[in-house]
Amino acid sequence: MAALATSTSRCCAAIVDLAVGALAAVAPLLQQQDVKAVAVTSAKRSATLPQVPAIAETVAGFDVVSWFGIAAPAGTPRPIIDKLRAAALGALNEPAVIEALARDGAEIATSTPEELQELIKVDYARYGAVVKSLNLKE
Repeated sequence: MAALATSTSRCCAAIVDLAVGALAAVAPLLQQQDVKAVAVTSAKRSATLPQVPAIAETVAGFDVVSWFGIAAPAGTPRPIIDKLRAAALGALNEPAVIEALARDGAEIATSTPEELQELIKVDYARYGAVVKSLNLKE
């Protein structure tokens, strides 16, 4: 988060021309008109900023988004997985949760455990080589 704070503050100060950040983090700057939204990185426009184009409108196939998932240890019995999923879906249907997430620019999307597993597999294939090439150390 420090890097985002640094890049957006430098953008506000006109030290850099462009910064990329999570909508929740830059929303206050957008409201104060300290920065201008050029595009969103998702495949389609954000419901929070419908006037801002998606990069995919210019660069076909561009879709870089952050997502959150719930994981359990391998071997967790399916009835427990189903119970956890039902509780999560229940929470995501609560008006206060929907409102809080929307306020942060988050769009709720749910999936089955199998769909989440496939998403992880696809993202790993997409970003794994990039991450490995950085030679990050603990």
